[in-house]
Amino acid sequence: MKKIWEFIKPSILLKVLLSIGCTLIIVYSLPKGKYFQFEFQKGKPWLNEDLLAPFDFAILKSEKDIAFEKESVLKNVKPFFRYNDSVPIIAKKKFKEIFQKFNTIEDSVLRIKALEYGIRILSERYENGIKNYRELSFKEINLVRNNTLEIVPYNDLKDIQDSKNELLNRLDSSIFKDFRNQFEKSFLESIMVNVQEDQQLTQKTIDEQLQKISQNQGFVIKNTRIISRGEIVENARYDILRSLKKEYKSKTWNVSTYNNLFIGYALVISLVFWVLLLYLYFFYKKSIFNKTRDYVFILFNILWTVLISIALVNIQPEYIYMSPICILPLILNTFYDSRIGIFIHTLTVLLLGFVAPNSFQFIFVQMIAGIFTIGTKQNLQKRSTIFISVIKMVGAYIITDICLNIIKEGLIEIKYDYLIYFSINGLLTLFTQPLTYFYEKLFRFTSSTSLLELSDTNSKLLRALSEKAVGTFQHSLQVANIASAAAHEIGANALLVRTGAMYHDIGKMENPLFFTENQLYVSNPHDQKNPLESVKIIISHVEKGIITAKKYKLPSEIINFIKTHHGTSLVSFFYKKSLTIRPHDTHEKDFRYPYSKPNSKETAILMMCDSCEAASKSMEKHSPESISKLVEHIIKSQIYDDQFSESDITFKEIEQVKEIIKIRLQSIYTIRQKYPE
Repeated sequence: MKKIWEFIKPSILLKVLLSIGCTLIIVYSLPKGKYFQFEFQKGKPWLNEDLLAPFDFAILKSEKDIAFEKESVLKNVKPFFRYNDSVPIIAKKKFKEIFQKFNTIEDSVLRIKALEYGIRILSERYENGIKNYRELSFKEINLVRNNTLEIVPYNDLKDIQDSKNELLNRLDSSIFKDFRNQFEKSFLESIMVNVQEDQQLTQKTIDEQLQKISQNQGFVIKNTRIISRGEIVENARYDILRSLKKEYKSKTWNVSTYNNLFIGYALVISLVFWVLLLYLYFFYKKSIFNKTRDYVFILFNILWTVLISIALVNIQPEYIYMSPICILPLILNTFYDSRIGIFIHTLTVLLLGFVAPNSFQFIFVQMIAGIFTIGTKQNLQKRSTIFISVIKMVGAYIITDICLNIIKEGLIEIKYDYLIYFSINGLLTLFTQPLTYFYEKLFRFTSSTSLLELSDTNSKLLRALSEKAVGTFQHSLQVANIASAAAHEIGANALLVRTGAMYHDIGKMENPLFFTENQLYVSNPHDQKNPLESVKIIISHVEKGIITAKKYKLPSEIINFIKTHHGTSLVSFFYKKSLTIRPHDTHEKDFRYPYSKPNSKETAILMMCDSCEAASKSMEKHSPESISKLVEHIIKSQIYDDQFSESDITFKEIEQVKEIIKIRLQSIYTIRQKYPE
């Protein structure tokens, strides 16, 4: 039990709690309910397993059918008009008043008969009704008269002008044609519209008819076979599959089903994070696992990638291909390496496989695209790197999608909507560079771009080193070249090693003449000091280097090279000198560097290259044999001194580093052939 508790340290507990928190956030963000994950197209074969109805559901009509029925309602519902009974009474009264004002008819009996005739033909005109002028596509209308609905020909209704003309035509064939002027004026001023369209009643009737349109055209019983593998998705089956997909999306699941779904998702997602923890523990224990900041950074990137993808799925399942998922391995490759980038990309894609349509195709496409994005070595000094990666990624998406379509349907077909999704994905992935800069500031990381800027010899600190300690500066350049070549050989971070090597001896700027590489044409100041004083000055350059690095705000990764490039090694020259002077008063611990041992492959490489390059300058003869013997002796001594016990470098890699150091030192000390004068 004690061993278990020693393993579960507070930092590990924090990582577990953070993983649980991310799990809960992802689970609550997932679509509520089950999800129809099969893709299908009308007229294409069904390539999945036989599908049985998981529950009872209605077969929905197609949007085209519903639109046709709605259009039919709009064409067939006749407009409603209302007949006003009071208007004819008012019109006849007004006609009588106006007609009686005319005195041109002297015969009173004739005047009365003319008046009665005018009122009679006016009443006959109002029997059908008088309307406002309006063109209608309907031949018949619904006429509400005395609370009774009649269907009447629309043309039976006349407007005011037609009614007046009809009345006058009848007058011309009567005995009262000589009184046309009196009748025309009386009709013109008395005729009024008494049939008006009731738009509210018409719209209400249309709405009622539209509501009666059924959205369904049938029903499917649970466990009914819907479609078998290889069958063509024709009209009827297509409508059933489309209805089932929509039912999945809108179906409200009972509490028991939802709770089981929640538990299942939580367990699976927790398993993914557990695999992540184990992977980091076994392969990145010192560099990532033991650093809470790095684990938070990885979780943060997984979380926002998953949440954005889920949000797009909730809008439209196919939109998940617009999610910049491949930005995740690019970011991780920038701050760590391609191995962890691919691994975490794989875990993230597996998580999203639960919500993506056609999970196998989604996972396959994303894995191929992710590998193409960061699977090859990139020249980080080129600004076009990210563009090349994005072009490769989009190309991988398109080619993989086409290949899968060939397998599924036997046709070379480009889906233009997916082409748009992949293009948007590529554009979003271009935000890798500004996002990298944001992460550098937020998490205090050091990216490859920052390392390139730091390794520039025109930087303020390196320029000061070249002016104050010329020999040390040249030594740092030589070590940087050898170390970066060695790092490249064993697959370590060559740019990080090179930058660390450039700064590892900046502490020598304060007392440059106490270091042999700067003692050109001057006496050795150590001759005037005892070995203990000398070794304190030598050892102090590490502490002074750390102080200077912090003053110039160098990243912690670079400070780590300064702190570990001598490890806890022994300053053997002054130790042996002290033994000859004060053999009984000399203690080895006083002559050892009191700092940290190399804790990574990169810092171990720097220690080996630094020691070998410095020692090579004191050799009298630089033959391949003598250089090889020197390198073997120095690195063997460091191994016996247990300087590499905290780094993850292997004996095989140490052998590879030794060979690179030998080759580089031999090239440095190769004597050119003397040309004739």
